[in-house]
Amino acid sequence: MGYRTNEERLLSSIDRQARVGECGGVLIDGTTAVTGRFVAFTVIADSTQLDVSGIDSNIDDLDTDTTIPKGVTIFGNFSSLQLTGGAIIAYKKCE
Repeated sequence: MGYRTNEERLLSSIDRQARVGECGGVLIDGTTAVTGRFVAFTVIADSTQLDVSGIDSNIDDLDTDTTIPKGVTIFGNFSSLQLTGGAIIAYKKCE
């Protein structure tokens, strides 16, 4: 396996982000944990609070409840998402 140039890494990243949503999404606006295979979520309420006890992801140090402002998209691998308030659209991972 060879090394990729910065340009190749950037183009690959843009390609992955452009595909987010092509396999659908789920509106999450309650406080019950939602399970599935998600690659990102976008906050659509003015202020959304994550309940980290109900989130299973590959994001390091996600150990305190966090408030995220409207319009922010978080990328990662999520198998469970839970809110204490607000609303998000969680984008499904293509299988």
